[in-house]
Amino acid sequence: MTTAALNNLWAYINGLTLTANERQWLAGKLTDDVINQEVGNKNEKATKQLPDSFKRLRGMGCVTPDDIANDDRLAYILSK
Repeated sequence: MTTAALNNLWAYINGLTLTANERQWLAGKLTDDVINQEVGNKNEKATKQLPDSFKRLRGMGCVTPDDIANDDRLAYILSK
């Protein structure tokens, strides 16, 4: 898309009467799409080299049984 087209799209979105929840939903959809495209374009080796803090931010973190055993709050949340 050209800059002009993106500006027009932004003006259109701003012209909508979106609630805060609707804006948050839209932002989430755009963010998820970008993350999925980035992950799809990169190979597994490059993904493994990311720092753990960045993996958690991108939704790539994992919870091990040891994590659950050592964290009462986490165990409580996951039990719900």
